[in-house]
Amino acid sequence: MTVLERAAQEVADAAAHPPFLFQLPLEKGRAIFHEIQSGDVAKPDEKKQFQYAVFALQSLTGISSADVSKVAATKEGSEDVRTVTATVHGDFLVHGHKAAKDVPVEVKFHYPSGAAADSKPTKIDIKSTSPLKVTLKEHDVHPRDAVGNIANWTTSLVSKVAETADITLDLHATLKN
Repeated sequence: MTVLERAAQEVADAAAHPPFLFQLPLEKGRAIFHEIQSGDVAKPDEKKQFQYAVFALQSLTGISSADVSKVAATKEGSEDVRTVTATVHGDFLVHGHKAAKDVPVEVKFHYPSGAAADSKPTKIDIKSTSPLKVTLKEHDVHPRDAVGNIANWTTSLVSKVAETADITLDLHATLKN
């Protein structure tokens, strides 16, 4: 006995009895097909609201050096760069759902070549050293419904969205003169 998920079973049951789609007049068949495909589609305001993910930094721990001026500089092109590592703690917000996350990062402070160790950096780069693992179910992320109701039952048969996503942080700040 084959067991289908509820939505798939409903489609199979509805299609099991005559008249079958190919037996209907063309216009009626098109109308039924259009109805199947006309599911809920996100409104433009809703799409814009959920366009970006947000990571709100709450705290920083495990910093490799509290005094960047004491970190040995390395050369990157024409700049001196001092690098520290740390773990940032914050809230990751997607689709209006928030989850606390910890991310190991590398912070690079860029200085003009030969600048004094205690001078201000001209640029700061923050990059995660390993991906932030996000469980999509925590954030109500599910397959897009671009084709309407038909996606509801097809995606229950074969999942088109992973259970997790790997997110990397790559932030840049430049000193404003």
